[in-house]
Amino acid sequence: MVRLRWPQGVRCARCGRARVVKLARPWRWQCKQCNKHGYRFSPLVGTVFENTTYPLTIWFKVIYLLCQSKKGIRALQGQRRMGSGSSRTAGSMCHRIRAALQPTARPPLRGIVEVDET
Repeated sequence: MVRLRWPQGVRCARCGRARVVKLARPWRWQCKQCNKHGYRFSPLVGTVFENTTYPLTIWFKVIYLLCQSKKGIRALQGQRRMGSGSSRTAGSMCHRIRAALQPTARPPLRGIVEVDET
Protein backbone atom coordinates (compact mmCIF):
# COMPACT_ATOMS: atom_id res chain seq x y z
CA MET A 1 0.00 0.00 0.00
CA VAL A 2 2.91 2.34 0.72
CA ARG A 3 4.35 1.77 -2.77
CA LEU A 4 0.96 2.41 -4.36
CA ARG A 5 0.40 5.65 -2.46
CA TRP A 6 3.95 7.01 -2.70
CA PRO A 7 5.73 5.48 -5.74
CA GLN A 8 8.69 7.91 -5.47
CA GLY A 9 9.08 7.41 -1.71
CA VAL A 10 7.15 8.40 1.40
CA ARG A 11 6.00 12.02 1.60
CA CYS A 12 4.22 13.91 4.35
CA ALA A 13 0.47 13.49 4.00
CA ARG A 14 -0.11 17.09 5.07
CA CYS A 15 2.60 19.23 3.42
CA GLY A 16 4.03 16.83 0.80
CA ARG A 17 7.68 17.09 1.88
CA ALA A 18 9.92 14.10 1.33
CA ARG A 19 11.95 14.63 4.51
CA VAL A 20 10.12 12.37 6.94
CA VAL A 21 11.37 10.20 9.80
CA LYS A 22 10.34 6.55 10.13
CA LEU A 23 9.00 5.81 13.62
CA ALA A 24 9.49 2.62 15.64
CA ARG A 25 5.84 1.61 15.13
CA PRO A 26 5.33 -0.18 11.82
CA TRP A 27 4.01 1.87 8.90
CA ARG A 28 4.27 5.18 10.77
CA TRP A 29 6.24 8.31 9.83
CA GLN A 30 6.68 11.79 11.26
CA CYS A 31 7.16 15.12 9.52
CA LYS A 32 8.91 17.60 11.80
CA GLN A 33 8.19 20.54 9.47
CA CYS A 34 4.39 20.59 9.90
CA ASN A 35 4.18 21.77 13.53
CA LYS A 36 6.38 22.05 16.60
CA HIS A 37 5.64 18.51 17.81
CA GLY A 38 5.71 16.92 14.36
CA TYR A 39 2.88 15.45 12.35
CA ARG A 40 2.58 11.67 12.60
CA PHE A 41 0.92 9.80 9.77
CA SER A 42 0.45 6.41 8.13
CA PRO A 43 -0.51 5.33 4.61
CA LEU A 44 -4.17 5.28 5.65
CA VAL A 45 -4.36 9.04 6.30
CA GLY A 46 -6.74 10.75 3.91
CA THR A 47 -8.44 7.52 2.81
CA VAL A 48 -11.70 5.83 3.81
CA PHE A 49 -9.62 3.54 6.03
CA GLU A 50 -8.42 6.39 8.28
CA ASN A 51 -9.16 6.02 12.03
CA THR A 52 -10.41 2.45 11.75
CA THR A 53 -9.76 -0.44 14.10
CA TYR A 54 -10.85 -3.09 11.61
CA PRO A 55 -8.23 -4.88 9.51
CA LEU A 56 -7.98 -3.94 5.86
CA THR A 57 -8.94 -7.48 4.86
CA ILE A 58 -12.43 -6.93 6.30
CA TRP A 59 -12.66 -3.55 4.56
CA PHE A 60 -11.71 -5.13 1.23
CA LYS A 61 -14.26 -7.90 1.77
CA VAL A 62 -17.04 -5.34 2.36
CA ILE A 63 -15.90 -3.30 -0.68
CA TYR A 64 -16.02 -6.46 -2.79
CA LEU A 65 -19.53 -7.26 -1.57
CA LEU A 66 -20.74 -3.72 -2.28
CA CYS A 67 -19.31 -3.75 -5.79
CA GLN A 68 -20.51 -7.25 -6.70
CA SER A 69 -24.16 -6.90 -5.73
CA LYS A 70 -26.50 -5.10 -8.13
CA LYS A 71 -28.24 -3.01 -5.49
CA GLY A 72 -25.45 -2.82 -2.92
CA ILE A 73 -25.75 -4.29 0.57
CA ARG A 74 -27.47 -3.12 3.72
CA ALA A 75 -25.64 -2.51 6.97
CA LEU A 76 -27.06 -5.69 8.53
CA GLN A 77 -25.75 -7.77 5.62
CA GLY A 78 -22.37 -6.10 6.04
CA GLN A 79 -22.40 -6.87 9.75
CA ARG A 80 -23.15 -10.54 9.09
CA ARG A 81 -20.36 -10.76 6.51
CA MET A 82 -17.88 -8.98 8.82
CA GLY A 83 -18.53 -11.56 11.50
CA SER A 84 -18.35 -9.08 14.37
CA GLY A 85 -19.17 -5.56 15.37
CA SER A 86 -22.42 -3.69 15.48
CA SER A 87 -24.77 -2.78 12.67
CA ARG A 88 -23.81 0.85 13.34
CA THR A 89 -20.16 0.07 12.59
CA ALA A 90 -21.11 -1.81 9.43
CA GLY A 91 -23.37 1.07 8.40
CA SER A 92 -20.52 3.52 8.90
CA MET A 93 -18.21 1.35 6.80
CA CYS A 94 -20.76 1.07 4.00
CA HIS A 95 -21.39 4.82 4.11
CA ARG A 96 -17.67 5.60 3.82
CA ILE A 97 -17.22 3.17 0.95
CA ARG A 98 -20.25 4.50 -0.94
CA ALA A 99 -18.98 8.06 -0.52
CA ALA A 100 -15.58 7.05 -1.89
CA LEU A 101 -17.18 5.30 -4.88
CA GLN A 102 -19.16 8.38 -5.93
CA PRO A 103 -18.19 9.50 -9.42
CA THR A 104 -16.28 12.72 -9.72
CA ALA A 105 -18.02 15.79 -11.09
CA ARG A 106 -18.26 15.57 -14.84
CA PRO A 107 -18.83 18.50 -17.16
CA PRO A 108 -22.36 18.82 -18.56
CA LEU A 109 -23.12 17.17 -21.88
CA ARG A 110 -22.69 19.33 -24.97
CA GLY A 111 -23.86 19.17 -28.54
CA ILE A 112 -26.54 16.75 -29.68
CA VAL A 113 -27.41 14.25 -26.96
CA GLU A 114 -29.60 11.24 -27.78
CA VAL A 115 -31.58 9.67 -24.93
CA ASP A 116 -33.90 6.66 -24.93
CA GLU A 117 -36.14 5.12 -22.25
CA THR A 118 -33.43 2.87 -20.79
